[in-house]
Amino acid sequence: LHLASKPWKIRQAIKAAESDTVFLLGDSTNDGLPEQFSQFLSCITDVAQEKIVLPVPGNHDITHPHFIGKETDGIVGYMDFQRALLESASERGCFFSYDQSSLAWALQIEDLDLIGLQCVISGRKFQFPESKEIDWLVQHLSSTPASWHIILCHAPLLAHNPNRNIGPPYLDKNKRIQD
Repeated sequence: LHLASKPWKIRQAIKAAESDTVFLLGDSTNDGLPEQFSQFLSCITDVAQEKIVLPVPGNHDITHPHFIGKETDGIVGYMDFQRALLESASERGCFFSYDQSSLAWALQIEDLDLIGLQCVISGRKFQFPESKEIDWLVQHLSSTPASWHIILCHAPLLAHNPNRNIGPPYLDKNKRIQD
């Protein structure tokens, strides 16, 4: 959705979603700035307060060092955004397994396990941060009784590159996730 300065587009898109649940699969904002996330939350409150909105970060949701300098990892705005949306979903009866250090979350619905992963690091690179995300995923998958797992992630998890004719796949640097 790449919210930068035209919130009416976000309101229109969320309002048009004919479901009780909306999945935001990354790039909710254009620059990952805290004020963009705040504006996005206002859009959700304005038009979809009754919907459950489940996010995963995209490369544009991480603040690029150009905007913030190198003293921060660029995820502060997203962390608050994710926390607010997951708390809102919890108030509606969704109970999450959550790892704040990696931003990973899981929601079990009967025999289905819905999992959200972060696959972007500072500088907007597609890579799992320090393998914390994968460690959490391996532990979670080994301990959940669910038979079905849907993993939500901004970049494709498998080694393929549908948007380019040449070059490596998005997450090629992490053999562990491919395995």
